[in-house]
Amino acid sequence: MPVDLARCDDDVLVESWRELERTRNRLAAMEHRFVAEAERRGLPFTYGAKNIAAFVRGLLRVHPREAVARVRAAAAAAPMTTLTGEVVPAPFPVVAAAQAAGTISPRHAAVIVAAVERLPDVLQVEHGARVEAELVEYAEQFDPHQLGTLALRVTTLLDQDGTLTDVAYRDRHRDLTVRQRPDGSASITGEATAELAERLLTVLDALAAPKLSIDGTKDPRTAGQRR
Repeated sequence: MPVDLARCDDDVLVESWRELERTRNRLAAMEHRFVAEAERRGLPFTYGAKNIAAFVRGLLRVHPREAVARVRAAAAAAPMTTLTGEVVPAPFPVVAAAQAAGTISPRHAAVIVAAVERLPDVLQVEHGARVEAELVEYAEQFDPHQLGTLALRVTTLLDQDGTLTDVAYRDRHRDLTVRQRPDGSASITGEATAELAERLLTVLDALAAPKLSIDGTKDPRTAGQRR
Protein backbone atom coordinates (compact mmCIF):
# COMPACT_ATOMS: atom_id res chain seq x y z
CA MET A 1 0.00 0.00 0.00
CA PRO A 2 1.42 3.41 -0.94
CA VAL A 3 2.64 5.55 1.96
CA ASP A 4 1.71 8.86 0.35
CA LEU A 5 -1.74 8.59 -1.25
CA ALA A 6 -1.42 12.03 -2.80
CA ARG A 7 1.47 10.82 -4.97
CA CYS A 8 -0.07 7.62 -6.36
CA ASP A 9 -2.13 7.49 -9.54
CA ASP A 10 -5.85 6.68 -9.65
CA ASP A 11 -5.44 2.96 -10.38
CA VAL A 12 -3.04 2.46 -7.49
CA LEU A 13 -5.30 4.39 -5.11
CA VAL A 14 -8.38 2.37 -6.09
CA GLU A 15 -6.64 -1.01 -5.89
CA SER A 16 -5.03 -0.10 -2.56
CA TRP A 17 -8.43 0.81 -1.20
CA ARG A 18 -9.81 -2.55 -2.35
CA GLU A 19 -6.91 -4.34 -0.68
CA LEU A 20 -7.60 -2.44 2.53
CA GLU A 21 -11.19 -3.74 2.44
CA ARG A 22 -9.99 -7.30 1.81
CA THR A 23 -7.67 -6.98 4.81
CA ARG A 24 -10.53 -5.72 6.96
CA ASN A 25 -12.62 -8.72 5.90
CA ARG A 26 -9.79 -11.15 6.67
CA LEU A 27 -9.42 -9.65 10.16
CA ALA A 28 -13.08 -10.43 10.84
CA ALA A 29 -12.46 -14.04 9.86
CA MET A 30 -9.44 -14.16 12.16
CA GLU A 31 -11.56 -12.92 15.05
CA HIS A 32 -13.89 -15.88 14.57
CA ARG A 33 -11.03 -18.12 15.69
CA PHE A 34 -10.48 -16.01 18.81
CA VAL A 35 -14.16 -16.25 19.74
CA ALA A 36 -14.25 -20.01 19.17
CA GLU A 37 -11.07 -20.60 21.18
CA ALA A 38 -12.19 -18.37 24.05
CA GLU A 39 -15.44 -20.31 24.23
CA ARG A 40 -13.63 -23.66 24.06
CA ARG A 41 -11.41 -22.64 26.99
CA GLY A 42 -14.35 -21.45 29.04
CA LEU A 43 -12.91 -17.94 29.36
CA PRO A 44 -16.31 -16.33 30.00
CA PHE A 45 -16.60 -18.42 33.19
CA THR A 46 -12.97 -17.73 34.12
CA TYR A 47 -13.47 -13.97 33.83
CA GLY A 48 -16.89 -13.92 35.46
CA ALA A 49 -18.95 -13.25 32.32
CA LYS A 50 -22.36 -14.88 31.96
CA ASN A 51 -21.70 -15.97 28.36
CA ILE A 52 -19.33 -15.50 25.43
CA ALA A 53 -21.16 -12.42 24.13
CA ALA A 54 -20.86 -10.70 27.52
CA PHE A 55 -17.18 -11.65 27.61
CA VAL A 56 -16.58 -10.14 24.15
CA ARG A 57 -18.43 -7.00 25.16
CA GLY A 58 -16.37 -6.49 28.31
CA LEU A 59 -13.05 -7.44 26.78
CA LEU A 60 -13.31 -5.32 23.64
CA ARG A 61 -15.67 -2.60 24.95
CA VAL A 62 -18.10 -3.01 22.07
CA HIS A 63 -21.87 -2.44 22.00
CA PRO A 64 -23.89 -5.43 23.28
CA ARG A 65 -25.51 -5.94 19.87
CA GLU A 66 -22.09 -5.81 18.20
CA ALA A 67 -20.81 -8.44 20.63
CA VAL A 68 -23.77 -10.72 19.86
CA ALA A 69 -23.26 -10.22 16.11
CA ARG A 70 -19.60 -11.20 16.36
CA VAL A 71 -20.41 -14.31 18.36
CA ARG A 72 -23.08 -15.34 15.85
CA ALA A 73 -20.67 -14.76 12.98
CA ALA A 74 -18.07 -16.95 14.66
CA ALA A 75 -20.61 -19.69 15.33
CA ALA A 76 -21.43 -19.79 11.61
CA ALA A 77 -17.96 -19.51 10.11
CA ALA A 78 -15.41 -20.83 12.61
CA PRO A 79 -14.39 -24.48 13.01
CA MET A 80 -14.83 -25.71 16.58
CA THR A 81 -12.47 -27.88 18.59
CA THR A 82 -14.13 -30.11 21.16
CA LEU A 83 -12.68 -30.86 24.60
CA THR A 84 -11.46 -34.18 23.20
CA GLY A 85 -9.52 -32.39 20.46
CA GLU A 86 -11.88 -33.24 17.62
CA VAL A 87 -12.17 -30.46 15.03
CA VAL A 88 -15.73 -29.79 13.90
CA PRO A 89 -15.92 -27.97 10.52
CA ALA A 90 -17.59 -24.59 10.28
CA PRO A 91 -21.36 -24.86 9.68
CA PHE A 92 -20.95 -22.52 6.68
CA PRO A 93 -17.61 -23.54 5.13
CA VAL A 94 -17.99 -21.59 1.87
CA VAL A 95 -18.74 -18.41 3.80
CA ALA A 96 -15.77 -19.10 6.06
CA ALA A 97 -13.41 -19.58 3.11
CA ALA A 98 -14.60 -16.40 1.39
CA GLN A 99 -14.15 -14.36 4.56
CA ALA A 100 -10.70 -15.81 5.13
CA ALA A 101 -9.81 -14.76 1.58
CA GLY A 102 -11.24 -11.32 2.23
CA THR A 103 -13.65 -11.43 -0.70
CA ILE A 104 -16.84 -10.91 1.33
CA SER A 105 -17.58 -8.69 4.32
CA PRO A 106 -19.13 -9.61 7.68
CA ARG A 107 -22.39 -8.03 6.52
CA HIS A 108 -22.37 -10.21 3.37
CA ALA A 109 -21.79 -13.26 5.55
CA ALA A 110 -24.66 -12.34 7.86
CA VAL A 111 -27.06 -12.01 4.91
CA ILE A 112 -26.06 -15.43 3.55
CA VAL A 113 -26.30 -17.20 6.90
CA ALA A 114 -29.70 -15.65 7.62
CA ALA A 115 -31.01 -16.65 4.18
CA VAL A 116 -29.99 -20.29 4.58
CA GLU A 117 -31.25 -20.48 8.16
CA ARG A 118 -34.65 -19.13 7.07
CA LEU A 119 -35.13 -22.12 4.79
CA PRO A 120 -37.42 -24.86 6.11
CA ASP A 121 -35.46 -27.76 7.62
CA VAL A 122 -36.09 -30.09 4.69
CA LEU A 123 -34.85 -27.51 2.18
CA GLN A 124 -31.82 -26.70 4.33
CA VAL A 125 -30.71 -30.31 4.32
CA GLU A 126 -31.26 -30.76 0.59
CA HIS A 127 -30.27 -27.35 -0.79
CA GLY A 128 -28.52 -25.42 1.99
CA ALA A 129 -24.97 -26.00 0.77
CA ARG A 130 -25.85 -25.04 -2.81
CA VAL A 131 -27.66 -21.89 -1.71
CA GLU A 132 -24.69 -20.93 0.45
CA ALA A 133 -22.25 -21.37 -2.45
CA GLU A 134 -24.49 -19.50 -4.89
CA LEU A 135 -24.96 -16.56 -2.54
CA VAL A 136 -21.23 -16.34 -1.85
CA GLU A 137 -20.68 -15.95 -5.59
CA TYR A 138 -23.25 -13.15 -5.64
CA ALA A 139 -21.63 -11.56 -2.57
CA GLU A 140 -18.37 -11.22 -4.48
CA GLN A 141 -20.20 -9.09 -7.06
CA PHE A 142 -22.89 -7.17 -5.16
CA ASP A 143 -23.22 -5.13 -1.96
CA PRO A 144 -25.08 -6.58 1.07
CA HIS A 145 -28.33 -4.76 0.26
CA GLN A 146 -28.40 -6.12 -3.29
CA LEU A 147 -27.39 -9.53 -1.97
CA GLY A 148 -30.39 -9.52 0.36
CA THR A 149 -32.71 -9.04 -2.61
CA LEU A 150 -31.02 -11.88 -4.49
CA ALA A 151 -31.14 -14.12 -1.43
CA LEU A 152 -34.89 -13.57 -1.12
CA ARG A 153 -35.32 -14.46 -4.78
CA VAL A 154 -33.27 -17.65 -4.43
CA THR A 155 -35.08 -18.87 -1.32
CA THR A 156 -38.50 -18.02 -2.74
CA LEU A 157 -37.82 -20.05 -5.89
CA LEU A 158 -36.86 -23.02 -3.74
CA ASP A 159 -39.97 -22.80 -1.60
CA GLN A 160 -42.46 -24.07 -4.18
CA ASP A 161 -44.66 -25.59 -1.46
CA GLY A 162 -45.08 -22.24 0.26
CA THR A 163 -43.55 -23.28 3.58
CA LEU A 164 -42.07 -19.81 4.04
CA THR A 165 -45.60 -18.40 4.09
CA ASP A 166 -46.98 -21.14 6.36
CA VAL A 167 -48.55 -19.73 9.55
CA ALA A 168 -46.65 -22.01 11.93
CA TYR A 169 -43.36 -21.32 10.14
CA ARG A 170 -43.92 -17.56 10.29
CA ASP A 171 -44.78 -17.79 13.98
CA ARG A 172 -41.52 -19.62 14.73
CA HIS A 173 -39.46 -17.09 12.76
CA ARG A 174 -41.05 -13.87 13.98
CA ASP A 175 -38.43 -11.33 14.99
CA LEU A 176 -37.98 -7.67 15.89
CA THR A 177 -34.65 -5.84 15.97
CA VAL A 178 -34.15 -2.24 17.07
CA ARG A 179 -30.72 -0.81 16.26
CA GLN A 180 -30.16 2.36 18.24
CA ARG A 181 -27.70 4.96 16.94
CA PRO A 182 -25.40 7.12 19.10
CA ASP A 183 -27.76 10.09 18.76
CA GLY A 184 -30.67 8.11 20.20
CA SER A 185 -32.50 7.51 16.91
CA ALA A 186 -32.99 3.97 15.70
CA SER A 187 -33.73 1.73 12.73
CA ILE A 188 -36.27 -1.07 13.08
CA THR A 189 -36.35 -4.33 11.13
CA GLY A 190 -38.36 -7.45 11.72
CA GLU A 191 -40.43 -10.42 10.62
CA ALA A 192 -44.11 -10.08 11.57
CA THR A 193 -46.86 -12.67 11.62
CA ALA A 194 -49.90 -11.97 9.45
CA GLU A 195 -51.95 -10.97 12.50
CA LEU A 196 -49.35 -8.49 13.75
CA ALA A 197 -48.82 -7.07 10.26
CA GLU A 198 -52.57 -6.47 9.88
CA ARG A 199 -52.75 -4.65 13.21
CA LEU A 200 -49.70 -2.54 12.45
CA LEU A 201 -51.00 -1.55 9.03
CA THR A 202 -54.40 -0.64 10.47
CA VAL A 203 -52.78 1.77 12.93
CA LEU A 204 -50.08 3.11 10.63
CA ASP A 205 -52.35 3.65 7.64
CA ALA A 206 -54.69 5.69 9.81
CA LEU A 207 -51.77 7.90 10.84
CA ALA A 208 -50.33 8.16 7.34
CA ALA A 209 -53.13 10.16 5.73
CA PRO A 210 -51.79 13.42 4.22
CA LYS A 211 -52.71 16.59 6.07
CA LEU A 212 -53.35 19.92 4.41
CA SER A 213 -51.70 22.96 5.91
CA ILE A 214 -53.67 26.07 6.87
CA ASP A 215 -52.91 27.70 3.52
CA GLY A 216 -54.07 24.60 1.62
CA THR A 217 -50.66 23.37 0.43
CA LYS A 218 -50.12 19.63 0.15
CA ASP A 219 -48.38 17.69 2.87
CA PRO A 220 -44.71 17.44 1.73
CA ARG A 221 -43.98 14.35 3.83
CA THR A 222 -43.70 10.88 2.35
CA ALA A 223 -45.97 8.07 3.58
CA GLY A 224 -43.06 6.68 5.57
CA GLN A 225 -42.43 10.02 7.26
CA ARG A 226 -46.13 10.44 8.11
CA ARG A 227 -46.13 7.10 9.88
